[in-house]
Amino acid sequence: MDSFTTPRLIATRLAASDLDELTALHLDPEVSRYLGGVRTPDVTAAYMEANLHHWAEHGIGVWTLRTNDGAYAGRAGLRYLDMGGARELEIGYSFAKAFWGRGLATEIARALVDIWETRPADRSLVGIVATENRASERVLEKVGLAYESDTIQHGQNCGVFRRWR
Repeated sequence: MDSFTTPRLIATRLAASDLDELTALHLDPEVSRYLGGVRTPDVTAAYMEANLHHWAEHGIGVWTLRTNDGAYAGRAGLRYLDMGGARELEIGYSFAKAFWGRGLATEIARALVDIWETRPADRSLVGIVATENRASERVLEKVGLAYESDTIQHGQNCGVFRRWR
């Protein structure tokens, strides 16, 4: 699924042409504080390449998010990751500060859960959230993921949330 819409967002498959806006998102220290910290342009370019490869390999990945009027809002996706030797499908999202507090994270998370539900091979969906990021924990809980355990990711204490079929 290369693109989809929600009531207030247009999601399109991540493309190389999104690099400048993605770099600006990753350079914002407030946006990046729960994502392992600010990412340099080179690190973001590597992130972009890895995610383009993920799309090619799995047919799913990160989407660029724009408002209905075309403003860049952030990114969200479903990506595979290795957790303790097991391949897990992870839900993730990140919005530019101008779009915080509007319910957009819940809106996109609901859409991502709907997409996951069309993928019968993936028995569960995980979300990994920095322990201090209560807003993101609440989003995951609203869309049916429940706290499962603690982990460390990007050097931060995190909670693992999961939704089973």
